[in-house]
Amino acid sequence: MKLIQKLNLMDDSILAELFSQFIDGDDTVRDLVMALLKARGLMNENTFVEVELDSWETWKYEGDPRRKTKLVEMAEDWIKDWKQRYNEFIANVGNEAKKSGKTVSEIMSMLSSPGTSPIISIVNFFIFKCREKEELAQKAEQEPKKTGEGVRNAVISMPAIRKSNLMRLGESHRSKCYAERESTLNRFLPQLDPRTQSRLNLLLDGFTTYVNLALKPINVQPFSRPTSKKELKEKTRPKSLNLLSPFKYFLPELATLAITDS
Repeated sequence: MKLIQKLNLMDDSILAELFSQFIDGDDTVRDLVMALLKARGLMNENTFVEVELDSWETWKYEGDPRRKTKLVEMAEDWIKDWKQRYNEFIANVGNEAKKSGKTVSEIMSMLSSPGTSPIISIVNFFIFKCREKEELAQKAEQEPKKTGEGVRNAVISMPAIRKSNLMRLGESHRSKCYAERESTLNRFLPQLDPRTQSRLNLLLDGFTTYVNLALKPINVQPFSRPTSKKELKEKTRPKSLNLLSPFKYFLPELATLAITDS
């Protein structure tokens, strides 16, 4: 590897050999491999290359006498795959620039710089894609969670209600005559025997069983005629269907923006 560094060489076979040395090498060998790649134009700001090489399933070649050869073959397959992706990307770099909002020169500067080996540009392209994927994941985490309909809305529909009898507060009576009128509460509360019922009647003697609430009278006139143009305009003005629809809940926490550290 020191000879490669002196001769300043880099091609597909040398890159595959360096990858295999990195996988099986100690810290010194790994640092030397990364120094060689950076000298030839590698733009590895993060540890995308190191993480990628360590993620390969090299454990299945433990004890294999051809382990070194198979590691080189794995590296060659990886280089071949990413070279094909790189060529397709370069062929459509104009469209990629429009999607990302960057210029072609800005994108190309992320892949290579003066003196960068062509094969290292492919590794830089891999890093470019890893960084792009990481930015999309961070952006998705920062976006507010959406409701079930796919739109952030503080007014959501009430879940479906099964058609059954409504339970009354404090209900404990079980009817033998009209069982179909009973709620699901009759499955859990036993029927009271006459003696217990008579004791309850004595305890509850004089306790009110209902409350009369004074309500403001409302005049319902669905077909009344407007008396002025202002009233007609107000009556015919379109209104929000979200708030007028029945069975809706308003959730204040969905109507406010979360404060995040930028």
